[in-house]
Amino acid sequence: MVMSNQEILLTADELSKILSVSRQTIYRWRKEKLLPDGFLVAGTRRLWSISELKSHDSSFRRVFEEIEKHLNIKGEN
Repeated sequence: MVMSNQEILLTADELSKILSVSRQTIYRWRKEKLLPDGFLVAGTRRLWSISELKSHDSSFRRVFEEIEKHLNIKGEN
């Protein structure tokens, strides 16, 4: 987990653990537009912000709100 200006950034490995799916499923969901694209760091490492994940699909919103609450980070609504 990376934090940038109070924004939580997650890797595919972290997302897969949070959502209890494989990394392959994370990338398949991204390809199927079930997850947002995220962004590449150094051209090879893909990260997703929690605010991006919350706003992309309401079915994941509650999961990521709970993560924010646990980490005491105020998310964007």
